[in-house]
Amino acid sequence: MHDLHELVTLSALEWEEIKRADAYYAGKVFEYPQMFEAVRAYPNDPEISHLMTSAEKLVAGLYRPCLEAA
Repeated sequence: MHDLHELVTLSALEWEEIKRADAYYAGKVFEYPQMFEAVRAYPNDPEISHLMTSAEKLVAGLYRPCLEAA
């Protein structure tokens, strides 16, 4: 087992955007749109460019360790 922080370095901003996205997914806002969020154009939605950068870092940092663990 490895600590994620040992394998991938994400900025505070990237972690914050992941948390914002998690709140939407946990609330199933994308599956069952909430009127309050929709009317206000999803004011707390995450910045996609930051999520993409985070995803690229996670894939790059976890690819080899996952292959070796399999």
